[in-house]
Amino acid sequence: MMIHKPLHLLLAIALSLWIATPAWAGYAEGKAAFDRADYSTAYDEFRPLAESEDVNAQYYIGLLNRNGWGIEQDDREAAKWMRLAANQDLVEAQYVLGYMYQHGQGVSSDIDEAKRWYRMAAKAGDTDAQQSLEIIYYEEQRALKAQRGDQGGFIMSADSGDWFDTVLGLLIGLEETMTVGDILLIAAVILIIVVPVIMPFSFYRIKPMLQDISDQGSRSQ
Repeated sequence: MMIHKPLHLLLAIALSLWIATPAWAGYAEGKAAFDRADYSTAYDEFRPLAESEDVNAQYYIGLLNRNGWGIEQDDREAAKWMRLAANQDLVEAQYVLGYMYQHGQGVSSDIDEAKRWYRMAAKAGDTDAQQSLEIIYYEEQRALKAQRGDQGGFIMSADSGDWFDTVLGLLIGLEETMTVGDILLIAAVILIIVVPVIMPFSFYRIKPMLQDISDQGSRSQ
């Protein structure tokens, strides 16, 4: 019995390798064809593997459909295969599916669904998904602030031509990208530049007023 167990184990391993070899060979041939831009051959190699739930083959079938390589371009079919691969936790497919939901390619535009797939890919370290999420959140914050009227001061001051209020509004509008220290530094620079310019004009406007008061005092005496 001690001799037969290792033999049975070796036979099981050999059988599993024999069964898996055609699939691996098909994938290798498909990938080689894809890399040399022989997309028709790649599609023929990948399609049966994709139908057998090979996650990488599903992703490549999705790419071929999405770009119309070797077959007629079909976003709906592309989304179908990308979803199958994404559900098997393939990060590249999760990012592409998020992009398709964001832009309504092959699926109805759905920003929440786009963020859901982007988040999955981002957590796995996909930098494109991380950047896409940052852009979406930034745009959502801008839209929310515009809806609340937080930037109304900048728009009004720009129309009125009030230079100081316009600059101040601009600084407020840049609060997402600037630190408090940056804003204080720029404000200090503006004061240093503006005050010496304003003071002489203010003095000339105040001087006639003081002269009038002095003249009135002299007449009253």
